[in-house]
Amino acid sequence: MTLLTNPISPFVLPIAITFGLSFLALIHRCVALWKTGLTPLSLAKAPDFPLPLPILVVLILWAFLLRLIFPTEIVFPFLLVVILFQPRQMEKLWEIRYRDFNKYLVSGGMAGLAATIPLLLFFTICEESLKTFGIKVAPQAILSGLDPAKGPSTVLLTLYKAILLAPFFEELLFRGILYPLAKMFLNRWVAAFLISFVFALAHRFPPGIPALVLMGMFLTILYEKNGSLGYSIVAHSVYNAMGCCIFLAWQKL
Repeated sequence: MTLLTNPISPFVLPIAITFGLSFLALIHRCVALWKTGLTPLSLAKAPDFPLPLPILVVLILWAFLLRLIFPTEIVFPFLLVVILFQPRQMEKLWEIRYRDFNKYLVSGGMAGLAATIPLLLFFTICEESLKTFGIKVAPQAILSGLDPAKGPSTVLLTLYKAILLAPFFEELLFRGILYPLAKMFLNRWVAAFLISFVFALAHRFPPGIPALVLMGMFLTILYEKNGSLGYSIVAHSVYNAMGCCIFLAWQKL
């Protein structure tokens, strides 16, 4: 594929510069961690080399573009490490604090568990409603990776993307960046619905749009109520984990 036919080509230089800066930040952080002796608290206490807000935002947005031409398992893990090595920026932008991880795990986990059954039932109702009208409904693309026939490595990789990568980056993008931007111009509830609708469309699964909008609203309310994106990330992760487990169990019946 040549630069002339590659739709991402206009972004090659800024992408290279941005990822170069993030790589320098990552190296700086690793050196700082090494000097602290790599204690359990070193990630939060080591000297920081914060990336500016525009760089972090551009990195997240470009990660979603880059996954169109590069495997998700290559782009997102790199960016995940870069962002996790920016504790002060995460606290400043999204109120995510390492010391509050237990709170996110308990409260966000419970919220995710509570939402799982109602949302999955709504998903099923939406799909079955279409089938009653003779409309064929194909399963979500990511669920094909959970087919045991494709081997354990494919299943584990799919679980890794669905439970870890997708919740983290989808929450950063939709609740952490787009929602605050929308609130600057719209009523809070209108902004929440609009971003939840975009969130639903991004999943490219038309039968599930009503349920995904509802899920987006739930995660937005959770974020607004608790003031930290950590809760919605964990809740999203737990929901995905439960959905994957139920799908795998159903496959064996």
